[in-house]
Amino acid sequence: MNQKIYWMRRLDLSKIRDLYILLHKKGPLKYSEVFVEGETAGIFLKEDGSPLAKTPRYHYLNNAYHFKLLMKGNDGYNARPRPGTSMVAFRNERFGKALNKNEKNAFRNIIVTNIDCRSAFLRMFMDSDEFDVKQFLNEGVPVYAKTTTLNMDEKEFRTKIYRGYANREMVLRSEKEKQAVEWGLKMMLFQCNLCDEVYIDPQHQVIYPLKQEGLPEFKEMLQKFLMMNTPVKDWNFLPINELIFQLAPEFRSTKDYVKTELFIEMRKKYTDYVKFSEASKGMPKEKQITLDPRFMDNYMKVGTSWKTHLIVNKKLWDMVKF
Repeated sequence: MNQKIYWMRRLDLSKIRDLYILLHKKGPLKYSEVFVEGETAGIFLKEDGSPLAKTPRYHYLNNAYHFKLLMKGNDGYNARPRPGTSMVAFRNERFGKALNKNEKNAFRNIIVTNIDCRSAFLRMFMDSDEFDVKQFLNEGVPVYAKTTTLNMDEKEFRTKIYRGYANREMVLRSEKEKQAVEWGLKMMLFQCNLCDEVYIDPQHQVIYPLKQEGLPEFKEMLQKFLMMNTPVKDWNFLPINELIFQLAPEFRSTKDYVKTELFIEMRKKYTDYVKFSEASKGMPKEKQITLDPRFMDNYMKVGTSWKTHLIVNKKLWDMVKF
């Protein structure tokens, strides 16, 4: 794969928007002037008020340029005109604020229509190289990932293998590819709510298109749950993290949606047949939680206790008719 497409980095999309607004107001600016003005405006500052290093400042400018938010000419960098583009959502008064719904939608369109983003990763979700946001959300398939080790230049290289549409596989074969896809583009997809992820362990990871509307209602979700899980005894202990791994990509919903709109509702509607377990042996180890808080997203906290299993009586499969 052409290494030039791997320019994405782990960046704050709201700062990319702010950089666009800055250049819309003050551009064109020379390369060095962008950094001076950006630091003065607070874009290139850390949370503690100290300035960002040169490398992340460069990546902010480079990503904004490759996302086609900016133009580059002899007189420096300038913002592309707003009319007729997704940037109409980036209004001057939004500077410095968290992304709102319209701005997230704008970035979803910017990312999906970007050729490099498609080539680097988004193609794994689709059966075609041409698609828009609506098609991506409705037709994109879940992409599964696992961690592996390759021998590269006589050295062991820890990386990811992704499996997507029609079992198509993609391996990240360099640090640049890992930075761009695993820590760059993928994190941007989460920021603008284009995708979500369920991470159980290095061998069980899935990233999937995340719908904002048209989500299934309780009856449809319950039917899918019963179809995808078979009772093996009177009371069946089903790990919540495995159920979320199974169901959230199926519904194209957030993990919380599955917890509240399916599991909690099942407990309310079928009190005698559905319970929660607080078995501590089902929780991830403290070291895992410290290293990666994503583990806890796969469990439920009700009140002060964590729920690890959904306990379902086999009679539920017989009594629920569709």
